[in-house]
Amino acid sequence: MRLTERAVILVTAAVASLAPVASTAAAAASAAPARSTAQSGTAAIGITATIPVGSAPTGAAANPVTNTVYVVNSFDLTASVSVISGRTNAVVATVPDGSNLYGVAVNPVINTIYAANDSFSAVSVISGRTNTVVATVSVGFLPQGVAANPLTNTIYVADSGDNTVSVLDS
Repeated sequence: MRLTERAVILVTAAVASLAPVASTAAAAASAAPARSTAQSGTAAIGITATIPVGSAPTGAAANPVTNTVYVVNSFDLTASVSVISGRTNAVVATVPDGSNLYGVAVNPVINTIYAANDSFSAVSVISGRTNTVVATVSVGFLPQGVAANPLTNTIYVADSGDNTVSVLDS
C-alpha cells in the first residue's frame, strides 16, 4: 500500500471515530440556551436634561411618591438644597442650609428629607411639604452619607470623621 492511501485510511478512521463525539457536542450546544453579555431589552442610558442648581452639588435623592428630587449643594456658607420637580426638570425651591452639605436621603413615607452637614456634624431635617428646615440633629464627626429606611422610619448617617454610623429614629 502506498503512503498516500494509508494516510487517507487513517484520516477516514479518525473522522469516523470522532463523529459520535462531535454530534453529541453539537446536540448539546443546540439544546443550550443562547447567552449574551448584553442585557436584552435594555435601552441605552443617556442625558435627557441638564438642570442648573447651586454651587458644588454633592448628592441627590428622589422621592418617588411626589416625583421630587433633592440636590445638596456644598459651598461653604451658601450651602443649600435644590428642590427639583421630576415632572418639569426645573428647580422649584431652594432651601438654605448651613455649609458643606454632602449626603442626602428621602423618606417618601413621611415626605421628609435628611441632609448631612459636614461643618456642623449634624443632619438637617427638611419638610418635603414646606421645603423648610424643621429640625437639626447632632450626629458623629464629619457626616457624609445618609440613607433612609422607609419601612422602619430609620435614618443612617455615615460619620467619616469618627468611623461610625449614627442611627436616627424619624
